[in-house]
Amino acid sequence: MLLTFRALPRGFPQETPRAPRGAVSFTLRGNVANAAAPGSDKAISTYLDGVYIGGIRGSVFDFADIERIEVLRGPQGTLFGRNSTAGAVSVSTRDPSGDFHVRQEFSAGNRSLFRSRTSVDLPQIGAFSAYVTYVHDERRGDVRNLGAGTVWDRTKTTSGIGVQTSPKWLGSKNVDSVFAAVKFEPSDSFKMVYKFDHTENNFTPEARATLAINSADPRGVGGLLTAILATQPPGGGPFGLVTLAPSGKRPDAINNAYSVPGVIRATGHSLTTTIQLTDTFSVKNITAYRKAFSYAPATIAGLDGLVITPALAAIIPSFAPSVGRQFLTFDGNNQGDNKQWSSELQFNYNSDLLTLTFGGLYYYEKTRNGSVPGMPANYAFTTVGANGVLATGGELNDFTTTKSLAGYVQAELHVTPQFDIIGGARLTNDKRRGSHIDALVGTLPFTYENTKPNFSIGLSYKPIDDLLLYGKFANGFVSGGSVAGFAFKPETVRSFEAGVKADLLDRRLRINLALWDAHYNELQTSQGGASFGLPTVPVLVVNAGKLKAYGFELEVTGAPTDGILVGGSLGYTHNKLENPPPFLTVPNGGVYVLGGNPEWTANINAQYESPALFDNTRLVLRADANYRSKSFGDPNPNIGQSIPAFGAYSEVPRRWLLNARASLKDITFGPITADLALWAKNLTNDRTMTFPVGFATIFRTTSYETARSYGVDLIFKM
Repeated sequence: MLLTFRALPRGFPQETPRAPRGAVSFTLRGNVANAAAPGSDKAISTYLDGVYIGGIRGSVFDFADIERIEVLRGPQGTLFGRNSTAGAVSVSTRDPSGDFHVRQEFSAGNRSLFRSRTSVDLPQIGAFSAYVTYVHDERRGDVRNLGAGTVWDRTKTTSGIGVQTSPKWLGSKNVDSVFAAVKFEPSDSFKMVYKFDHTENNFTPEARATLAINSADPRGVGGLLTAILATQPPGGGPFGLVTLAPSGKRPDAINNAYSVPGVIRATGHSLTTTIQLTDTFSVKNITAYRKAFSYAPATIAGLDGLVITPALAAIIPSFAPSVGRQFLTFDGNNQGDNKQWSSELQFNYNSDLLTLTFGGLYYYEKTRNGSVPGMPANYAFTTVGANGVLATGGELNDFTTTKSLAGYVQAELHVTPQFDIIGGARLTNDKRRGSHIDALVGTLPFTYENTKPNFSIGLSYKPIDDLLLYGKFANGFVSGGSVAGFAFKPETVRSFEAGVKADLLDRRLRINLALWDAHYNELQTSQGGASFGLPTVPVLVVNAGKLKAYGFELEVTGAPTDGILVGGSLGYTHNKLENPPPFLTVPNGGVYVLGGNPEWTANINAQYESPALFDNTRLVLRADANYRSKSFGDPNPNIGQSIPAFGAYSEVPRRWLLNARASLKDITFGPITADLALWAKNLTNDRTMTFPVGFATIFRTTSYETARSYGVDLIFKM
């Protein structure tokens, strides 16, 4: 599996919301699965046991009982349908075994890490079998909060939140997950499997720090912030010490006084029924319901804890009534709900000549995303408990209802034992309606409907048993819609791919190579609302025109001797915007680039497994290193020329992440076997900034690579 990384392109250096800590986010072939705006979709679809997961919040779960993960690269517009222009990630959990098993895992590590996983398989009773798994996973954050203890009284809001306190550590998590499955299999030709999952993640937002302030900001806001910083009390005021982080490296402490604990909850139900009508023909139905909730107020600017001092009031007399009050630069309040229903009916035929899959899918989704009820969506340059100094947003909400109906067919024609022709088609009808309700603007309703065909065709040829050559063409789309009255069109892509899969040297060497070329049209990009005269709207989705992308992916795995496994992967991705719209042009010439998109990614790994040391106990040693080349940290490649204060942060430096694990496997104690392991992630404690963004021409902020973690695992199996 080889993944490439980039952030969504932005026309102006504006902040766009990221997935809350704990939400699942994938990047693949130069695209990111981050539906940043309400009512928008992801370019990489996520499936859990065949169920499409709509939106980031709905994909928050601890993968406790994985059977396999399939990463399907490139457009997946036939079997996987809408919203998969860059690919799809399909997670399959295991079915009940019908045999009694108990598995208990414990992990402990630095930063108060504690993880426990308990899984119990029950013995089969008649046609029924079942299992249940419970996971608890907690860890302290990696950056100390200098604004810890700041109290936020929200008892007067309609949200029912009450009083909250800014946490001592940023980036903490406390997750509880339950996964259960029940199988009813009265015969070899009929099977029903019900699966349930529930996850609750109580977290503190990750640290966000201000890298630089542009004191020459033409609007004067940068100068105002510079003046406020210069008048702060030595050692910090009542809301903690406020510092910048100009090094670009993760600090040990930063003031995020506005950030408070958040929560993400996700629950899912699915029922899969399979009927084997004949030896060659079967029918499957997957019916599912999911819901999710998120609450995530957090700093966006990373410059919390500022206080209006008498010294500042002496410089700016209008601040005199606000002396002693906290000054907020840019902070957000976000709360969202998501509910979805889906049902898919699939028919499968399999013979020596033909493998055929066809069926239909109904999908319904209802979402609300916006500010915490009774609170504005964001605070921008305002004092706490006073009227706004420059601006403050009003309460806003986005309500969206989506209905999707699709029919599909895919066939594999086995022309000869060595040569296959694969083709597929899908027709999807999307209907979307909703409204953007802004306390300052009013209600902006919208409707969207579109029917899109997709198809794919491919050839595969095996000249010998251990060599496969293939080529394919596919297209796909991401659904359109509207945000805050700004309509956006569907994103479409057509892609070519060719490759080879080879097992050589008596299957001791495996080589997979893929060459790909993709042409996007009406590329959907996330843009700050302020860029389009909507300062109260955090983010919009706009079409950025055409994007041409191409690259290759190489994976090599070797087993030179028994017990030794070495491997690696190398990926190259090149993106270029063609004929971009005016909002994607740089003021002093050129075109905005796709920030956060490294051209090169790589992985190197090695594993040693010893012969049995005693009984069946073996020693396993493993290490891996992940590399990404430098990338633009700002969509404006010339930012240093126009804003010298931001020039040092125009690029995210290249970095290596090292991980290691040593374990003793299958230690036997009568009927119980145990594994004991020591492990470390980010072994060198890389502190690289990962997502630097700017707020207009005022300041630049960033988040960071997660700090080094290490610990011990103890696993019991019976």
